[in-house]
Amino acid sequence: MTTIHFDQLQLAERWGLSPKTLERWRVLGTGPKYIRLPGKVIYRLYDIEAYENECLVSSTAEYRKMETVHALRIGFATTNSRSRSIDQAHDNLVATGYVK
Repeated sequence: MTTIHFDQLQLAERWGLSPKTLERWRVLGTGPKYIRLPGKVIYRLYDIEAYENECLVSSTAEYRKMETVHALRIGFATTNSRSRSIDQAHDNLVATGYVK
């Protein structure tokens, strides 16, 4: 079985993103898994599709919670004694302008 790979430009084109966005995601530790080779980064189609499935949502409310969990995971938001729930954390992110 042959594994299909995408380079950064191909994946950026597939998703309609800037290649710089993919670079930022790698720094932040988000986005699909990738393979770092000397002087090159590639993504396996399998990992791209797995990430797309992780991002699959069925409602705006579900997306809102996923976006907040992502922000918590990468450190753009925190929970504390005044903000214990995902919904409260989301409200804090909206107030700071991180999400809408």
